[in-house]
Amino acid sequence: GGGGGDAGRERRNDERRRDEPRQGAPRDGAREGRRDEGRRDDRRDGGRRDERRGGGEGRRDEQRRDDRRDDEGRRDEGRRDGRDERRPAAELDDPSRGGFPGEGGEGGLRPVVRDVTRAGRHEPTPDELMPPDEETPKSEEPQDEPEGKSWELLDDEFTPDGEERGGRRRRRERFERGRRDVEELGAGTSGIDVLEQPREGVERRRRSVEPGLTLRDLMPFLRPPRHVVVCGAGTGAGHARIAHALAELLKAAERNLLLREVDCLDLLSPEYRPGYVRAVLEELARRPALYGAPFETGSPSAADRLPEDLDPFLGEIFADKLRQTLIDKRPDVVVLTHWLPLRRLEAEAAHGATLPKIVVVAGDVDYHPLWWSPVVKSWFVPNADFERRLAEAGAPPGSVHVVGTPVSPSFSEEVDREAVRRAEGLRRDAPTVLFRPGGVGANDRVAHLVRRLLAGGAPVNLLVVAGKNDRLVEELSALETPEGSVLKAYGFTEKIHELMAVSDLLVTRAAPHTAAEAASVGLPLLLLRPTPGAEERLADRLLASGVALVARDDEQFLSELGDLLKNRRRLGALRDRARQAERPDSAQRTAEKLLKVVR
Repeated sequence: GGGGGDAGRERRNDERRRDEPRQGAPRDGAREGRRDEGRRDDRRDGGRRDERRGGGEGRRDEQRRDDRRDDEGRRDEGRRDGRDERRPAAELDDPSRGGFPGEGGEGGLRPVVRDVTRAGRHEPTPDELMPPDEETPKSEEPQDEPEGKSWELLDDEFTPDGEERGGRRRRRERFERGRRDVEELGAGTSGIDVLEQPREGVERRRRSVEPGLTLRDLMPFLRPPRHVVVCGAGTGAGHARIAHALAELLKAAERNLLLREVDCLDLLSPEYRPGYVRAVLEELARRPALYGAPFETGSPSAADRLPEDLDPFLGEIFADKLRQTLIDKRPDVVVLTHWLPLRRLEAEAAHGATLPKIVVVAGDVDYHPLWWSPVVKSWFVPNADFERRLAEAGAPPGSVHVVGTPVSPSFSEEVDREAVRRAEGLRRDAPTVLFRPGGVGANDRVAHLVRRLLAGGAPVNLLVVAGKNDRLVEELSALETPEGSVLKAYGFTEKIHELMAVSDLLVTRAAPHTAAEAASVGLPLLLLRPTPGAEERLADRLLASGVALVARDDEQFLSELGDLLKNRRRLGALRDRARQAERPDSAQRTAEKLLKVVR
């Protein structure tokens, strides 16, 4: 087009230049005429170019309009088909259901024919707006909505010229589909509804994820977990049970903990056996000098004094295992329920080791100097006297907390006593005695005491918990039970809190943790042969508080217990005093204060 015109003009100009020498010098008027002719040719070529350019743009505009109309027609057809699939066939075939309310036809409707124009505008059919109210599913029907409100809302979706806005309706359709999908999964409309604050003027849905999550549940996971090691000691005095109870308390109260429970007797050097160390500790606990100078006129004997090599012994029984567990693995907090590792930790700190935060939960009722150490940051103690002695030894103010002796969280649970009695086959007209003979003596001796107790003539429900002593369980199960009494023998059991809850009296050794469990359920005690030292001091405390009796030999034990079984009034008074001293919240109180230190 345009290129061809330029070439023709140049060709004519060349021909004129070739002709000029043959014709001679042209006159001035001839030259002017040829210039005018060239200008006319240029204008003619430019017009043809503009015409061709305008034609191309017109075709493109027409193509875009056609594409736009096709796209709108396909979208309208898809929406109509989707709604028709949800409507009954009878409605689709009935022409009287195709109009607006109140405009002729049966039921106030008249048929409307959809008209698609070249501009893309169309008259919306009633099905495109909303099905009749009677066809709307009840789960999607607005509640308490005035008649005609939905029609007014959908009328706003179209311009006066008939063009569909559709943005609000499409958003509402997407919202409804998403809401139905979420409801099928059992969740609320917006995910975890309990984390949202209700918007002003909008009533928030009262649904939540099952099980319900709260902000308090999620907050622990927004910070790094704390690595905690709970270190007990299987010495036979209840320190390992206290460590296990602490581990259960921490797990129940704080989810964001990496918790590990260890026995410090498993961390001994290879040269020292756990049995030997346990025997040394039992002998040490019997020495009066451990708790202070006794009131004696003469000098104490060698058996009453502390060994001179005690500190070197406590420092060398631990080595690599303790360092790897409590130092090298870098725990954030180490909780000790026995003082045994403290001297070794002091030596490690003196050699430049960086220790974690050391927390001590005292497993003894009475204070002695081995509970004090400068590496300890916090102490949790059973009584105010323990707190006072630590403060005198140099504990910083605010580092000692009186919480009692921790017990398992199961002792804080409600127990259906009648259900337990029926399950165990106990007689309602007889008192129930729980016997824990650990440390009392050999199996033959325990079996002899049980036979004499049953032969006393007074009806009794006798529950014997032998722990891991399976042989004793077999011997007791083979005993004959007189009429009117019940004998039940148990090995290791997880339901000790239920047995304590249905009992009227606990017969056991004077152990701090056992006494704390009895105090948590208000159960009186009959203490067997407390040994000098820690057991004797604990027995004196319980005896002075009026919640326990003491039997120092077998004959006194049988006499005291026989009198309690026959004298129900005396047994009831003892039980009432124990219930008055009951401390059911000791476990929760310990967990709350301990978590503040651990965090």
